[in-house]
Amino acid sequence: MATPIGHALAGCAIAACAHRKLGPGKLAFAALAANAADLDFVPGLVLGDVGRFHHYFSHTLLAAVLFGVVIAALARLRLDRNAALGWGVIAALLYASHPLLDALSTDTGIPYGCPLFWPFSGRYFTATRPVFLDVYRGSLAILLGPHNRAALTREFLILGSLCLGVFLVRWGRRRPAGLPADPPSVV
Repeated sequence: MATPIGHALAGCAIAACAHRKLGPGKLAFAALAANAADLDFVPGLVLGDVGRFHHYFSHTLLAAVLFGVVIAALARLRLDRNAALGWGVIAALLYASHPLLDALSTDTGIPYGCPLFWPFSGRYFTATRPVFLDVYRGSLAILLGPHNRAALTREFLILGSLCLGVFLVRWGRRRPAGLPADPPSVV
């Protein structure tokens, strides 16, 4: 499954597509929302079995919709209806990026993949040709080992390039003060 860094990069790319003005607060929200599905580790941690609930209901598109509804409701406390709805949609997209990236990753744990359409389908989805590597967990030496470094490198190359590309396109559309909106016609 993709690393938290990979999920954060995907979240930042989505945020850059969605927001005209993107500051540190919005980037932090994007990174956290794109990693929120992995909060399913917490109940397992409390029960002494970290992976007990991992890749179940929190890794579904329904969970993404519910996350978006909660964020929209919270945003509605401070913003008008349209702005709150916008935040909810973006939050749902950020959250949905997580199970989608995980479905595009190598999965070595049963059940393989993510139950994207649960509760409407019990099928787990995983890529036949994964784009991202799995992450080895265990000791610090394993966590920092060559396999995980390769996984991070692949994520930086793919998702980092995507993120950088989106930022460059967004940055390139900004015009310095005093320049006309369109270049003058030569003809």
